[in-house]
Amino acid sequence: MPTPLVIYSEVLRLLEPFEVDGNFLSLRTTADSALSLAQSASAGVYPLVTTNGIVFPATAVPSANANTLDDYEEGTWTPVIGGSSGESGQTYNYQGGVYTKIGNRVFASCFVKLAVAGVISGSFALIKGLPFAPALVAGNSPAVMYCTDFASLATNWVNINGGNQYLGTSCAISGRKAAAAGPTIDLLTPADIGDSTKFSFNFSYLT
Repeated sequence: MPTPLVIYSEVLRLLEPFEVDGNFLSLRTTADSALSLAQSASAGVYPLVTTNGIVFPATAVPSANANTLDDYEEGTWTPVIGGSSGESGQTYNYQGGVYTKIGNRVFASCFVKLAVAGVISGSFALIKGLPFAPALVAGNSPAVMYCTDFASLATNWVNINGGNQYLGTSCAISGRKAAAAGPTIDLLTPADIGDSTKFSFNFSYLT
């Protein structure tokens, strides 16, 4: 049977990674990293992260609990100005996008500028390459995008926006023409896109 001194020594060894400081309990794995729990009268017990943040798995594990945050991701994506039937021969001056995914909501933005339009075909123009496809959910407005800047279009447009309308990872581009009377919104066609056309968009949608 172990002596009381041996038992006490073993308990101290097991408790060594733990630190208690007032209302904080920390489990320290190295000298500069720790998982901490804090307690307050108003918030109860909650995790306190001081380094490296909270890590989510690369592949989300969905939770059925509506109050559980089960996914978070930040990244980049590559926007493409294309047509509903395809595109080829394009070169870009700039082509970049970023996104943040929180749970099932995606916030994304992009800036894209053509150097050479190449061949864009189809009945309407698209922004392609969204980082996630919008969800097909009743009551969901698929990927709405807001244009913050545009230039070098073949037609005089006074307003540009767009939406997904269940087009996978693409969004149709629409707007109002300067010459058109009334509130009519038309889709941009490949004929509207030319060399040096540029767009800057913000997106928000469920996935």
